[in-house]
Amino acid sequence: MERNWYSHKEYSPLVNARAHQLGATRKILNPEFASQYNRLLTVLSNRRTLTADDQLALTYYLLLQDRIETAMSHFGKVSKTNLDSKIQYDYCDAYLDMYRADPKSAAEKAAVWADHPVPRWANRFKQILAQVDEINGASATTVDPKDNAEVQTELAARAPSFDFKVENGVAKINFQNLDDLTVNLYEMDVELLFSRSPFAQDNLDGFSLIRPNYSQQVSLNKTTDDAKAEVDGGKRIHEFELPVEMQNKNVLVELVGGDQIRSIPYFAHSLDIQLVEKFGQLKVCEDSTGKPIAKTYVKVYAKSADGKVVFHKDGYTDLRGRFDYVSQSNASLDGIIKFSILMMSENRGAVIRQARPPME
Repeated sequence: MERNWYSHKEYSPLVNARAHQLGATRKILNPEFASQYNRLLTVLSNRRTLTADDQLALTYYLLLQDRIETAMSHFGKVSKTNLDSKIQYDYCDAYLDMYRADPKSAAEKAAVWADHPVPRWANRFKQILAQVDEINGASATTVDPKDNAEVQTELAARAPSFDFKVENGVAKINFQNLDDLTVNLYEMDVELLFSRSPFAQDNLDGFSLIRPNYSQQVSLNKTTDDAKAEVDGGKRIHEFELPVEMQNKNVLVELVGGDQIRSIPYFAHSLDIQLVEKFGQLKVCEDSTGKPIAKTYVKVYAKSADGKVVFHKDGYTDLRGRFDYVSQSNASLDGIIKFSILMMSENRGAVIRQARPPME
């Protein structure tokens, strides 16, 4: 080290593609860092005992490899009293507090150095404080405008976004930075859509090319008799009921807000489906009573490993509500990787499920 054959290097950013070891041996995929780490190990292998500085440097390089537990073990062997680099020690300690799930302790240690006269180090501690504030519910903020990751995180936190699901005729929306959404409902011919694309019932973007059967503007910050808004664990949540005239129909629910469009199919049904993949059978019952439903129409398509989709079979459930969706005499099951199954009851709606072939 005195002859500059080895010197400590910092890597920022160094982002690993994998969080876990792949294969029998651990590999560092970044060649420059792999070479630097091997140089460090060469230096350490010539020590009779490792100094506190050695342990701290080793902790840093282990953290770069996401070897958190091992890094904590070596950091525990560092004596702060024997270090000249106390600010680096405190930063590693506060950084590891985040992995110890102790942000309060991390903030206490970071606050000591937040006004350090060297901006590079002061910003690092301020970034810890900003993350702790966000954990406690504050908005994301940028400490260093030159840090692209920080800027991207703040922009993402301020961008409008939402997701939703529909259950029992009620749409539940998780959202941020949005005041209102447009709700569009499109009636679906389930059997026709299923026959055209059995394995893509969630990919129904083509509906946006036609006029919706129902459209409504929904305010996310106001409540009405059939809607409510709340905050749950820091997330903004809004619920509203689908219109009565659409609740018993199979519809595509499309939400438009900001620059995003999301849609999911909603199948109005009162069916309880039991799929037994091991034997290739299903049973259809009433959701409320558990009573078997006979004469439920079942249509099955099969997908092979090469992506080819073919009609497999159709038929009706028997008096027990049962149907064998696999067995048939005219085609082999070889190469089939998945089944898509439509179940339609005349008075109780329709359901689509996917299943793997029975394992021999």
